[in-house]
Amino acid sequence: MGDDAGQPDWGLLPNQPQRFFELPAGFDRRTLKRAYNRLIRRYKPETHPDEFQRVRAAFEQLDQMLRYGGDAVGADPSTASQADWETPGGADGTETLLDDRAPDAEAEPPPQQLELYQRVAQESPAAIYAEIERQPVKSPYDYFALAVLSDVCGPDDGLRFARWLLEGMRTHPSDGHLARLFQAYLRGPLPAGARQGLLIEAAEAIHRDAFYPITEAAWDALLRDETLDVFVETLRRCEAQLRDVGITGKMVFYIRMLRPAQWRAASAGPAAAAWVAEALDFVESNFEHIPDEFEFEVDLLAYSQEYQQRRGEFVAGSELRGRLDRTLEAYFCLEPPAGDGAFIEEQLRIALDAATLLDAFPVGAQDASAAAFFPLWEYASVEVATRALPEQRDDEIDYQLWAGRARALLVQLEAKSDGSNTGQFWNFSGLLLRLAQGAAYIGIFTVVFTLVITTVLALEYARDVSALLVGVPLGVGVGVFAAFFAGRLCSRLLLDRVYHPFCQRMAKRCYRVLWRRDTLDLLGRSRLPFRVFRDLVAHQATDQISTSHWVSSLVSGDYALAMYALAQRHVV
Repeated sequence: MGDDAGQPDWGLLPNQPQRFFELPAGFDRRTLKRAYNRLIRRYKPETHPDEFQRVRAAFEQLDQMLRYGGDAVGADPSTASQADWETPGGADGTETLLDDRAPDAEAEPPPQQLELYQRVAQESPAAIYAEIERQPVKSPYDYFALAVLSDVCGPDDGLRFARWLLEGMRTHPSDGHLARLFQAYLRGPLPAGARQGLLIEAAEAIHRDAFYPITEAAWDALLRDETLDVFVETLRRCEAQLRDVGITGKMVFYIRMLRPAQWRAASAGPAAAAWVAEALDFVESNFEHIPDEFEFEVDLLAYSQEYQQRRGEFVAGSELRGRLDRTLEAYFCLEPPAGDGAFIEEQLRIALDAATLLDAFPVGAQDASAAAFFPLWEYASVEVATRALPEQRDDEIDYQLWAGRARALLVQLEAKSDGSNTGQFWNFSGLLLRLAQGAAYIGIFTVVFTLVITTVLALEYARDVSALLVGVPLGVGVGVFAAFFAGRLCSRLLLDRVYHPFCQRMAKRCYRVLWRRDTLDLLGRSRLPFRVFRDLVAHQATDQISTSHWVSSLVSGDYALAMYALAQRHVV
């Protein structure tokens, strides 16, 4: 990026974010995120705050364009000349955020002789302001001039700049410069308590689909700084002003807002909680209108909804679980630098305290709350690592080396269990099983043989000794036949109803006491992604190592190991 040994060309911002990220024509969100992640791994907020903010702003500009179906991004209006403002649709001739109505032809006055900055240098700003304000017909540029001059002309509540822009947008609803300037204004700091009222005024001025992308940044901030109740009340008042709103734009907005809103619903009032449920139902019922790239984000909302239903159960499990829950909430509710920072801090704590992690996620219990929690934690971990760490490539893994070490681990665990009292008792139980199976065959044969002989001897025509010549062969045949089929059935029942549950209990006990810590130690030394480690163990499991299949099965379902592997990526 740029000419200086990989340095980005900062001169391309804010007007040309696509060139800044070196994105090809027709780029998608995945390509954009990769380019963005490469830069913010370099310009981290804690070391390069100014550069990070510029990169973040450029990313949000392009990301919003893609999410709302835009096909171009106009230039920064504050850098445009007066002549540029008079170009329909923006200085670069592209479509605008408010492009559903034709420009107002009667609102274009003759071009001024001097640029505004030239007039300000020669005349009184207050006089220029009063002159433009008196004009019966004002161009978009006139409203821009009034907004700028209002900051220096008389008392101001901090919102006169925004209100002149809104007035211009009412008069010229198709002007892209005013829309983008107002959008940029909402991304910045606003006077205390002003955001809620300004959003309502914006809805009255815009009242169309463009309201959502133009004001999205302000809604993000409102949801962070105020309660969910305030957010929902303000949104309902705004949406009551909107007309001709399409489904897709509204869904994109709702998907964005629901990510933090779901986490705030637990502490909100009934009306706010009801809005969350309504919004989720709206998204789900209109799923066919969602672009393909949003399908995973909708799935993420479903995962979050499932976790919210079990959140209390999960948090009650241990102190660590409560901390993990708070970290996940910070990730979804705070701005990326703060949310990522909290997440990385918690990952480092996990990596340095594996014992507490193992205790918080015991093996063997049916833990539906952990099953609901883990997909969200994994998603957040991957996203944060993607932004903060170098890309992890599978082709850099020495699979042969770690396959051998995985096999050595299984052999080691087998020997360790064989040398323990638990393992010896488990092995002895196998001998008992064989004896029980043999006893079942013999017992069934004996019972059937005796019944046949007794029946034959009881018959009147078979009371002499010669009846034995008929009864014994018949008893043996029927007994063998019965023992073969009934014995197999009993043997299967013993395996399924008694021995396999017993082995599961013994395997879980061995895993907790003997196997788990050694497995975690190898995982930590390997620094492998959990899915790779899990698959290596599964591929090395063999009947020659009798406990290996149990080890593989328990490793696959161990949330603590999976979380430990995710945390290890952050350890330098």
